[in-house]
Amino acid sequence: MRDLTRIREQTFKESTIISAFRKAGIWPISCNTALTKLRTYSQPTPMPTTLPIRVSTPKPSTFREVEEGLQHWKNRVPEGFSSPSKESYRNWLTGTEEVVVAGQIQELDLTAGIEARKAERLRKKRVKALLRAGNLIPPEDEDPILDPEAAESESGSESESGSERGSGSGSQVIIYYND
Repeated sequence: MRDLTRIREQTFKESTIISAFRKAGIWPISCNTALTKLRTYSQPTPMPTTLPIRVSTPKPSTFREVEEGLQHWKNRVPEGFSSPSKESYRNWLTGTEEVVVAGQIQELDLTAGIEARKAERLRKKRVKALLRAGNLIPPEDEDPILDPEAAESESGSESESGSERGSGSGSQVIIYYND
């Protein structure tokens, strides 16, 4: 412990401290030394990689865009495939096309159901207004407009209930849809 004071005096001499700062490039500031130290301790700047600009395939949002994309890739992709991969790709492509068609049919059914429900609500309003006014109901507004979705689920029970109600055998409901 007695030597600690003497060691401090020898170590922390003014010349030792100034020499350490000069060697580190901190004092006096030298541009060359400072730049060398900056290059040594700074993070390397990444070189910007320039990839070839290519048009990316847009994400489809409609069934039509999905079909167009399938047709586009159907013609381009299989060229580089091996035989097992081609078969697997064709199976996937066929399944995807079937799913797209089923989705389109489901969308059309949903749209038809929405249209039928709107038409039925409007028919009911017209009938109610005519009855309040004491007028006769026109023949086109007498029968309800059936919902295609409800008609599918009740197809078996509807034939029995139709005969019980006494509805005429010649009565038909025809619904026209605008595409």
